[in-house]
Amino acid sequence: MKHLLFFVFLFQSLFLSAQNRPVDLVKMNRNSWTELSYDLLTLNTTTRNSEIPVECKNPVLFHLNKNILQEVLRSSEKSIKLTLPSENRNDIILNLIEVNIQENAFVMVEPGYKKVNVTQGRHYRGIIEGDESSLAAISIFDNEIMGFISSPKLTGNLVLGKMETSDTHILYEDEDIMEKLHFTCGVADENQNYTAEELKGQKTEDRTVKCTRLYIEVDYDIYTGKGSSLTAVNNFVTGIFNQVGALYANENLTTTLSEIVVWTQASPYNSTTSIGMLNAFTAHRQGFNGDLAQLISYKASGGVAYVNGFCRSNPDLSMSFASIHSTYSNVPAYSWTVEVCAHEFGHLFGSQHTHACAWNGNNTAIDGCYTTEGGCANPGLPSGGGTVMSYCHLTSVGINFSNGFGLQPGNVMRSRVSTASCLGNCEGGGNQCTSNQVRLTIKVDSYPHETTWNLKNSSNVVIYSGGPYTGANTIKTEDFCLENGCYTFTIFDSYGDGICCTYGQGYYNVKKGDVVLGSGGQFTSSHVQTFCVSTNPTPTCTDGVQNGQETGIDCGGPTCPPCASCTDGIRNGQETGVDCGGPICPACATCSDGIQNGQETGVDCGGPTCPPCASCTDGIRNGQETGVDCGGPICPACATCSDGIQNGLETGVDCGGPNCPPCNGTVVETNLGGYYFETGWDGWTKGGSYASRYSGSLSPEGQFSIRISFNQQVSSSFSSPNLNLATLDSVKIQFLFFTQSVETGERFELQYFNGSLWITLASYISGTHFVNNTDYSRTFKLSSNLVNNAKFRFMAFGSDSYDRIYIDAVQIRGFDTVSGATCTDGIQNGQETGVDCGGPTCPACPTCNDGIQNGQETGVDCGGPNCPACPTCNDGIQNGQETGVDCGGPVCPACPTCNDGIQNGQETGIDCGGPICQPCNIGNQTQIGGYYFESGWDGWLDGGTHCFRYGGSFSPEGTYSIRMRSNGAESATTSPVYNLTTFQAIAVEFRFKASGMENGKSFVLQYFNGSAYTTVATFTAGAEFANNITYLTTVNLSGSFASNGRFRFMNQATDNTDYIFIDAIVITGFTGSSLLEGVKFIDVLHADHETFEEVDLIVYPNPVDNELQYNITDVPARIKIYDTKGKLISDRWVYDPNGKIDVSDLNSGMFLIIAETPNDVINKKFIKN
Repeated sequence: MKHLLFFVFLFQSLFLSAQNRPVDLVKMNRNSWTELSYDLLTLNTTTRNSEIPVECKNPVLFHLNKNILQEVLRSSEKSIKLTLPSENRNDIILNLIEVNIQENAFVMVEPGYKKVNVTQGRHYRGIIEGDESSLAAISIFDNEIMGFISSPKLTGNLVLGKMETSDTHILYEDEDIMEKLHFTCGVADENQNYTAEELKGQKTEDRTVKCTRLYIEVDYDIYTGKGSSLTAVNNFVTGIFNQVGALYANENLTTTLSEIVVWTQASPYNSTTSIGMLNAFTAHRQGFNGDLAQLISYKASGGVAYVNGFCRSNPDLSMSFASIHSTYSNVPAYSWTVEVCAHEFGHLFGSQHTHACAWNGNNTAIDGCYTTEGGCANPGLPSGGGTVMSYCHLTSVGINFSNGFGLQPGNVMRSRVSTASCLGNCEGGGNQCTSNQVRLTIKVDSYPHETTWNLKNSSNVVIYSGGPYTGANTIKTEDFCLENGCYTFTIFDSYGDGICCTYGQGYYNVKKGDVVLGSGGQFTSSHVQTFCVSTNPTPTCTDGVQNGQETGIDCGGPTCPPCASCTDGIRNGQETGVDCGGPICPACATCSDGIQNGQETGVDCGGPTCPPCASCTDGIRNGQETGVDCGGPICPACATCSDGIQNGLETGVDCGGPNCPPCNGTVVETNLGGYYFETGWDGWTKGGSYASRYSGSLSPEGQFSIRISFNQQVSSSFSSPNLNLATLDSVKIQFLFFTQSVETGERFELQYFNGSLWITLASYISGTHFVNNTDYSRTFKLSSNLVNNAKFRFMAFGSDSYDRIYIDAVQIRGFDTVSGATCTDGIQNGQETGVDCGGPTCPACPTCNDGIQNGQETGVDCGGPNCPACPTCNDGIQNGQETGVDCGGPVCPACPTCNDGIQNGQETGIDCGGPICQPCNIGNQTQIGGYYFESGWDGWLDGGTHCFRYGGSFSPEGTYSIRMRSNGAESATTSPVYNLTTFQAIAVEFRFKASGMENGKSFVLQYFNGSAYTTVATFTAGAEFANNITYLTTVNLSGSFASNGRFRFMNQATDNTDYIFIDAIVITGFTGSSLLEGVKFIDVLHADHETFEEVDLIVYPNPVDNELQYNITDVPARIKIYDTKGKLISDRWVYDPNGKIDVSDLNSGMFLIIAETPNDVINKKFIKN
């Protein structure tokens, strides 16, 4: 179940200023909250799809807990964190601050100025957590929540609200229905010429302290549409204008509601057009309580307003009309209404349409979402979506509220507010700073994009920041509300020439009222100014600032205690220890500085604060010990599992304990799996729609668990991965569970799959084995039917989807009794030096040179897994009693000769060629290609992850070769394309070496004839080659060849440890008579004693908190770390095979670490806590 999270201010809190941008409100308060949790919204999976219009593609439905809602409305907390759960997208977490959208004198009245008293809701503004470019406005009332969420990362805006015909709440993307609600504005843009100062925002110095009071009149059709309920009208209108106000606040424009008039009887406004409704409004309403006015109604369509409505002598020119929608086909249409109202008020604030020919300083349009007004060129659609004053809702790009009004319209509106002499300061919704009001003024130079700044508190936390800017040589202002204390302001110039005086006369100053706290302009890359502020009228020794006659902060002078010094024998001032640490005193002694200092009795050990100095009797591994109290230059040697005595932690002679093999009769416990579901399903499988991964406070352990409900058989279950239990004596499964709303007699089961069917191991019944809302731990032991493809499963048997069981922390352990070692048990154990041989009790182990056939040999000192292969007549070498290679002697056929009339032996033709016979007449020959791979792939292609350009001593020729492992198309390398039509024969010569290839495994050479690959030669381990031997091979082909021929080598082994290294490929074409026969030849070049070892990477601990340690078998290596979105986080070269990587700055989650070495590329995953 998801949460609405509340936070309590640690300082005095009133309603926050509505003038602040929502993101600034969140920044200001992000470090000042204490968390309380409420279960407010939960996913609703039971509402019928027929209640939702088909235009809503991916809606999310919620249940609203009205009891918790009342607690929220009664609470005093002003900052909330609202989580909106989803099954189809990531949960959305909103950071929200409460604002007051009404002035102190706000009234709501009926016709005849009859005041209305209704219960007001609570209104919030903020951002999506972690997305400072986003915007959110949410209002909470007695029976509903409403608002919008917008971000550049979203398409359109998300609308949250109650459906029209039920209490179900919905979250959906407004672009799904915007095209159904056609809005056009009746304002005829006058193509007013804006000044350069207005467009660049250079006349906005006073707008932050001015407030625009909004008068709203609600037509009778809205009152009746809301069930003739004044409370429902109030909730709808104030909720809408909290969202409208959020758009203006995001532009640093302050608005507040001054009055709402609700027509509870038929109104005098009855036109079918927008301009007709506005004319009726201005004719009836002669003056109003506010700076700007708006009539809202379901009548007509679109909206209309005058441009620039501030301080007009005729109040009609300060009024507007908006035709709105409350819902569309049962779903709330709040963002549509917000857009219409904000758009028409935008005209009154001075902005024309963005498709008017009035912008950019040259009377052109900003966007082309509609026919341009004024005949200028159409600039096309904006790539990032439209703004409030655009018609982009009529196009595919839509309007994204996080784009606001756009830079130029926003500058014009801020300029018009600044110069509006009739506007006053805010009340209620305006500036209510109760601490220290501080203003920063910056005049940028000719390169404003170089200027940035930040303001840090005494904890070195950035609480405000700004820049880079636009508009050369313009003035920028920011207002801060600061608690008593000291602060550090830093201004930066990225070019390094400050803001004065080479390229303009820039400056900055920080003021509290008329008191200058800091100023400057001439600096290089940065300038730092520290200042303190206090609301205390009289200096005291506890106000946190240096004032009065103090010689330091709250110390010194005639009345305060003396200031701290580094020699007074006590810890005071900013010291971090007694007379040490802080900005003034010498650094304090630590237990890691490599010297004996402070109260240490040794180097970084002993004394009251450091760990005890190492000794050989303290029961821990420390100092230079290589084990616990053993090893190193001082302590006795550490015990081993082969020294013939019982020592160390052994429980028998060279057996038992944590390090040695178990002693006979010992029960060995094996951890088969621990599943906590914090990062996913951990290999378990979801049965269906009534099993889900849950995040929240109901999880018995940690944040996540698996929730099952209802009684839909497999759909109400989840099952473990396959487990091999066949070798065990018994298995224990332990788990935690928590239940919710499970009626008495209903149950859930633990089930077991025995290889053929599911059986019930245990049934847990409500009222008998558990009660709801309580955490339980259960363990079940299984001692029979243990198979190699076993599974466990949890299944719910409730009456509906509200009967919920939360399963967590599942641990499966296996138990096996170690039997005594014997000389016939088929394994190497006890003191045996081999399988059932060697040691003090078993017969000597066979060797490959004892002159007898024993062990697993298939012949005398040959064959089997350990000895060299026995000689055969087809192994390609002369061995045994052969008189030639695979010929002669008592067993093999006679050796070939150069006059027997057939092609045999190593002849390349009939009685010709090879190392013995005279050369064959092979006509003309052409070398088609020679490939040695020393500088690259030489035009050959790799098939995939199992084919790699290897560099190292295992290459058959030179340094580099092509390594293939495993099998299939990814284990192949393919030549370039050749035109072979002029040749009657082709010879492919190459060298190869194998490692780890089991007998019977093979690799092949294939030829592509223009339409398909054909295998032309197969090379089989044990029959034609052995491991760790370099072979020179030639394959001869005759016939007709294609114009687009190719050759391919492919490994056909079993796994990633079966390697073939291909090198020195020479392809030759022949024409003429006495051509080559289709024969393959394999010659041994040399045998190696070395074996190929695959590069390996080990990372630990995993999961990791701060330092990730690694071991890699091949250096140097380039190590890269990526997040799950593919973003490169870290890139470094390492030259030590063992080392550490600091990952303390990484966010929690899963990461990919890739090591690139000269011989391989290795991928591993790790989890950061």
